[in-house]
Amino acid sequence: MSAAHQQDPLAQVSGTLLAGCGLPASWRNAQAWTVLDLGFGDGLACLATLRAWHDDPLRPARLHLAALLERPLGRDALDERLARRGVAPEASRPLLMAWPLPMTGVHRLALADGQVVLTLAVGPPARMLPGLVGRVDSVFLDLPADPPAQDGAARHRGPAAALVRHACARLAVGGRASAVTFDPGLARVLADAGMAVEEADRGSGPRVLRATRTRASMPGAARGASSPARAASGTAGATALPPRPDADADVAAAAPDARVALVVGAGLAGAAVAFALARRGWSVLRLDAGGPAGSDQPVLAHHPSLTPDDAPLSRLTRAALLLARGAYDVGTVRWCGRLQLMDPARAHAAAAGGVPQVDLARA
Repeated sequence: MSAAHQQDPLAQVSGTLLAGCGLPASWRNAQAWTVLDLGFGDGLACLATLRAWHDDPLRPARLHLAALLERPLGRDALDERLARRGVAPEASRPLLMAWPLPMTGVHRLALADGQVVLTLAVGPPARMLPGLVGRVDSVFLDLPADPPAQDGAARHRGPAAALVRHACARLAVGGRASAVTFDPGLARVLADAGMAVEEADRGSGPRVLRATRTRASMPGAARGASSPARAASGTAGATALPPRPDADADVAAAAPDARVALVVGAGLAGAAVAFALARRGWSVLRLDAGGPAGSDQPVLAHHPSLTPDDAPLSRLTRAALLLARGAYDVGTVRWCGRLQLMDPARAHAAAAGGVPQVDLARA
């Protein structure tokens, strides 16, 4: 291993987590690839995967990164963390430019002109994972250790072990999971979940843990177990993860070379659907009766809701607004905001209730 490689944190992650999952070789010539990162941490695994995808001429057409982050993290704090880890500014810039507001919830970040999507779930991992993603091709298993630092065996008991098992249950047949170091506690969890576990020697570097899902994996998954979508709609305050989905449900049919969609209506809704499908590589045919109106909603307007307790409607409308900005903001849109009338006490409570005033709202 060269000295430059040892000093490059993204190269180190590529030689451990990515190599443990067989990347980039495993994704070559695939139409799409999904990676689940159980511990976003400082974002090194995300950036390393993004760079490996960018540098690979045989990369998949679309890359989906899904990551868990337990607590909100501001852009400046992330920038400081990456600089402290030695990540070059040009390598961290794409992630920092798209970084969302430091708020709990699910954020979808478009990278590489929309060809790469990072779905960042900010909140308690046991609550965020069930509804995050259904089927994945690779899993990064390194979980963040909260102070005081926990030993490997303790970190992979209880909720952490349930998180690992649930993530691996979503692996496609032949999919791999990896961790930077070989941890016996984690290895036992994976073996109990039906994964084939091995220790990969990286020469002078750390011994990487690698686990592969075979067709016979997950023997304990019961027939008729709750699907991820159904499990996500359960009690919001539950701490235990739902049952693992059936192993057979993860066997995905090969994607056709060309996907075609017919969109009836070319108004705002139809155009948005066609735009989203086209960005995902679909061939789209739109049918519309035409006419001078163009759309049943002649004026495009956003109606965000701002509440002191950041209610579900507030989170939903804010997420829609921020997601739409990435598609609309091509240099010709002027964002002038929206006035929401409140009595003074309620307005000040809303502004002081965790909503970033500078980035989103002012009272």
